[in-house]
Amino acid sequence: MKLFPVLVCVLLGTAPTVRAAVILSQTFSGGTIPEGDPVGALFTGTFDQAASAQLIQSLTVDVNITGGYDGDLYASLMAPNGTITQLFNEPGLAANGFGAGGAGMNVTFSDTATQSIQLTTSPDFLTGTYQPAGVLGNMDNSAANGTWKIFFASLGTGGGDATLNNWALDISTVPEPVYPALGIFGTCFLAGTSLRRWWRTKRA
Repeated sequence: MKLFPVLVCVLLGTAPTVRAAVILSQTFSGGTIPEGDPVGALFTGTFDQAASAQLIQSLTVDVNITGGYDGDLYASLMAPNGTITQLFNEPGLAANGFGAGGAGMNVTFSDTATQSIQLTTSPDFLTGTYQPAGVLGNMDNSAANGTWKIFFASLGTGGGDATLNNWALDISTVPEPVYPALGIFGTCFLAGTSLRRWWRTKRA
């Protein structure tokens, strides 16, 4: 009889509940992407929205560019752990030999999008959600917080300099299990004490 409340406490206290995943967002500034310069431009941003040591469950990237020629542009993203994913490499060039003809984009990159940015040949300013040239999922299970780097280059001439107005990370972190042992222990301690008193009264 005395062991029953303790057993219940142990079982309940070791059964975790899981918090829902939360999407954390942070926007960073950019700068000029010089025309016809493969050396390009590197921009950094320190992501600090996640809890300490929290890992990436999934990731999307937002990019806002004006000017330039979309079909000449190259971009890649580096996570804090050094993993590099290519976002795009002269979009549309393989499809039509010229590339996407627009000047600038305001797009989101997601592995779950239905169209790759590499296949678009749109002559207009690009908007919407696209699959990146690489796989963002390669960054899953690495630390969310830290210094992120994004690299851009314009590999051709004729469109003028492009400007990265801003870029953003939208990170869903791995949910952390919560063990409600402390609260359950207090409740079970009181329940066990009451039960022992009742049992002693019954035996008297």
